[in-house]
Amino acid sequence: MRTLLAWSCALLGAVAMPACGNPSPATPDAGAPAVASSASAAPLALPSVDAGSYAPTTAEVALAQRLAGSIVVGGHAMDYERELADGIGPRLTGSEAHRRAAAWAADAFRKAGIEHVAIEPFTIPATWERRPVVARIVAPVTEELHAIASAWGIPTSAEGLRGDVVKINDASPAAIAKMGDDQLRGKIALIDRGTHDSVKDKLDYLVALDALKPRGVIALLSAGTRENDVPGAGSVAHEHTMTASFSALRIGKEDAARIERLLEKGSVTVSFVNESPLHGPAEVPNVVAEIRGRELPDEWVLLGAHLDSWDLATGAQDNGSGSAEVLEAARAIAALGAPPRRSIRFALWGGEEEGLLGSVAYAAAHAAEMDHAAYVLNTDHGTGAPKGWELDRQGAVDPMHVLAGALLAGLGGDQIESKMTCSTDHCSFMLLGVPTANLLVDESKYDDIHHTPGDTLEKVSRASLAQAAAIAAVTAYAIADAPARLAPRLDHATVGANLKKAELLDSLASGGYWKR
Repeated sequence: MRTLLAWSCALLGAVAMPACGNPSPATPDAGAPAVASSASAAPLALPSVDAGSYAPTTAEVALAQRLAGSIVVGGHAMDYERELADGIGPRLTGSEAHRRAAAWAADAFRKAGIEHVAIEPFTIPATWERRPVVARIVAPVTEELHAIASAWGIPTSAEGLRGDVVKINDASPAAIAKMGDDQLRGKIALIDRGTHDSVKDKLDYLVALDALKPRGVIALLSAGTRENDVPGAGSVAHEHTMTASFSALRIGKEDAARIERLLEKGSVTVSFVNESPLHGPAEVPNVVAEIRGRELPDEWVLLGAHLDSWDLATGAQDNGSGSAEVLEAARAIAALGAPPRRSIRFALWGGEEEGLLGSVAYAAAHAAEMDHAAYVLNTDHGTGAPKGWELDRQGAVDPMHVLAGALLAGLGGDQIESKMTCSTDHCSFMLLGVPTANLLVDESKYDDIHHTPGDTLEKVSRASLAQAAAIAAVTAYAIADAPARLAPRLDHATVGANLKKAELLDSLASGGYWKR
């Protein structure tokens, strides 16, 4: 049986692992878009549990209580959160701060007593640095705009850009094709777009931008969705190439509404300067730790969260909370001194905000291991009170209901739902047929601060953070220790059929995440 070191050496060379004996490893390339292909090997027909016969034993319930208690009473989730959010701060992918965060997280895993810890880097084609922008309406009135640069957009010259605004009410390529050249050429396009988007939403948005570019549009304004003219951070680049069609800004909701009202009476001219520079390629770290299983060490459950954040705030909610939960779950499971039947991997991804780049790279580099993946659990939905899990398929619900009823009810984590989404890093594994689940939390306040300057430590509930970490730890351990898998790996055709039913297939295929 191959150790984690052997797997990593075989797949990644000596990436942060000198024992491989290769000082110049090749690293996964984020420019390779597709993570799921019909050419992939068919999944092994490994046994999964019968929901009617699966039930945690009395000993397993007692161990779960001990594990949860060590987190809720005297745990360190809030300590991890504070060190990450306040001690390191914003963690833009490709930045020095993100690299410091990865080194800190790897050290935290080691201090928790986990032996197998690795930095597994991948390469992004370009990095980006935010600079202040100056934007204003210059006609028919003069008014400053509340605006920030859209990440990875094309910078302007020091003189900036100036043009009349055209509002794009229907951003579909078909609707854009019907617009006359005089409506678009030389114009600055204003498009409504929120900041809490799935990968599908962003891919649809990029398709619209690609349709606008050849029609002569010179720049882009994306309208915010939050009150009080607070624009949220986001990227305007294609994920796998990190290239954009335009220089682009995000402007406040009320500013966008003001422009629209002015457009009802005539033309509106806007000027802006955005010198936020693009830089060359860079390695971005994923941090992966593993507690080896006692009986089936080559089979594994993965508990993950993304470590990167946007740069307007300290990323305490998105996703400092998820990162702290993963670190705390790893600490508590390691402290048990009783490894489960299968291995548990703990992953902190880079590049999620730019398009799941780190988890895509990991899934591609470890593609040969996906038959050994029993489950992937992900936490990236904020700091609201946790409720349970959202699964990617209906067929996996019954065994998780049994597990949650026996082990998670006392933590308030026994709500099990089924919905196929591609909103965060679970998607990279879901597309390969691996069963996945996202931590389900109360998101009623999530968008209030999502990707804004308000994403700070004050918004994090110590109690909810500990509760979420306990739910994550107990679930990961229970799945890893179950007598058989709780759900099978699906083949490519079945995943494709599920994506089509969820209305995700066309967007993911056009974006390079899925090969038919």
